[in-house]
Amino acid sequence: MYHSSVLAILAKLETTYGVDAGPLAAQAIRAFDATWNPLEGTELERATAQPYMGQGDHYVVGKYATCEFSVEAAGSGTAGTAPAYDACLRMAGLSPVITAGTDVAYAPVSTGHESASLYCILDGKRYRTYGARADVTLEIEGAKVPSWRFKVTGLFVEVDAAAMPVVDFSAYMKPVPAEKAHIPEFTLHGYAAKFKKLTFGLGQKVEYRGLANDESVIISERKGTVNIDIEEPPLATKNYYQAVTSHTRGPLVLQHGTTAGNIIKVTAPALQLSKPKTAKVNNIEHLQWSNAWLNPVSGDDESVVTIL
Repeated sequence: MYHSSVLAILAKLETTYGVDAGPLAAQAIRAFDATWNPLEGTELERATAQPYMGQGDHYVVGKYATCEFSVEAAGSGTAGTAPAYDACLRMAGLSPVITAGTDVAYAPVSTGHESASLYCILDGKRYRTYGARADVTLEIEGAKVPSWRFKVTGLFVEVDAAAMPVVDFSAYMKPVPAEKAHIPEFTLHGYAAKFKKLTFGLGQKVEYRGLANDESVIISERKGTVNIDIEEPPLATKNYYQAVTSHTRGPLVLQHGTTAGNIIKVTAPALQLSKPKTAKVNNIEHLQWSNAWLNPVSGDDESVVTIL
């Protein structure tokens, strides 16, 4: 495993699955907290009988690569233009609908998942993976910069030598922290709650699939969830316990940012609350949910991330 801040990660969507898309310095990802596992797989031993003790032959089979990295959550600077990390969102099973001059809406899809080629350049070596797909979460917490966390799995490619590229991050907007001035809207089941932290995850199962004459990385399942920490309201104002016991589904709406071109809005029309826990934050009662369920209404609509 490599875990370093002195590396370059390049990513580009593939036209043909598993065929190198050739990401260039222009496709550099402004990532942080990155880890790269260039060679994963299964180790097999040829356990043949032999007239002495000792190891037998071994194979490493079903080879693939994994990596994780975070990207600051911001827009593109222009409403209706995809952000610089668009390829990452799309390899994570999100499909964009672009309305020129207005917004880019990313919704999950159940088929036709896109894939990407990724390079990681570190210490004169180039680690590559093709056919990569990912799971993603969005974390927004008070007094911090919101971020996406990508967990990527891709096909193994032999390591080669490469010089560190000269990258250009000018397409990346400067994000704004999660503060009152930058959160104009947050409602949970129709109530404007005060929240401390929200983690929104697609909950995708990304797997290497190795057959005798084929290999791929697939998104085999999606069960989206949300973790939420809010200040508990008076029961007469909003009874969230009743929402849980009555199995009520309701909307979640969160907007981060107020300037066109740098707004991220998360909506979920049918969020079902799981059993909550209570906690004191600054001696004030809070309700905390782990894994509240993102339910679809008619399919592939359990959530939408819109960048305005």
